[in-house]
Amino acid sequence: MNYFKLHIGDYLRATAHLSLLEHGIYLRLMQVYYVEERAIPADRAARLIGARTPEELAALDAVLKDFFELHDGAWHQHRCEQELSAMAERVAHNREVGKRGGRPKKPKAGDSGSAEKPAENPPGFSREPEPNPIHKPIANNQEEERDSAGARPDEADGCATALDLSIALRRDGIESNPDDPRLIALAALAPSARTVRSACQTAKEAKPGERVPVGYVVKVIETLHAQAQQVGHRPAPPPRASPAPRRPEKFNPTAYVNRNRTNPEDDRDVIDVTPR
Repeated sequence: MNYFKLHIGDYLRATAHLSLLEHGIYLRLMQVYYVEERAIPADRAARLIGARTPEELAALDAVLKDFFELHDGAWHQHRCEQELSAMAERVAHNREVGKRGGRPKKPKAGDSGSAEKPAENPPGFSREPEPNPIHKPIANNQEEERDSAGARPDEADGCATALDLSIALRRDGIESNPDDPRLIALAALAPSARTVRSACQTAKEAKPGERVPVGYVVKVIETLHAQAQQVGHRPAPPPRASPAPRRPEKFNPTAYVNRNRTNPEDDRDVIDVTPR
């Protein structure tokens, strides 16, 4: 197999936490997987991709544990297995079509009879391409969609499955696996994506420059979710009473004229303006 599809959006969301070295190793592993058309032997993984230095071997180990599963002495990747299976079906189908004569010939110009247009493509030939339900095109203005409350749709929805939680955590750089029993238990709470994002940011601030474990983030999510539930059921405080209006004081002309006097016994400058 000399070609495979790479959905850039899906790839970047799933590998946002990888370093540049780990990106190269992951892509190299997929290339070897498709060329060999089989799982990667565990005892030859480093040799097949050319990993030799301690840093490369450590990155290889991290990528294999994140995206591959070890079965019968070989590293298997679910998406690669799906693509190889689909390719094998296409090859077998095309071979069968070839035995039946291949694509039907078009009628020549000037023939009296015109072949009727078939209702659908002949067996063995692919139909017109359908839109990918996973990939959503982005508008040219690159503006994010938001609901009436100003929140993005992915932040307003709840993470009801361990896969949703794993995707949300990886989007913020937290390594996770949907098979983790802690994520499976957390999915029962269905925390919002906004809560998951806030928990990831809180965990990163608490452990700057460190690799944040998923168990630590799960505890923060549970705490934030509980706080959000308490706030949502807290009764609204009673309205505050407005203060009574102040009555204006009556103007005193004598006090106004003598307001700057410092010696009350000195009456030389006193001006009596009391009306008679």
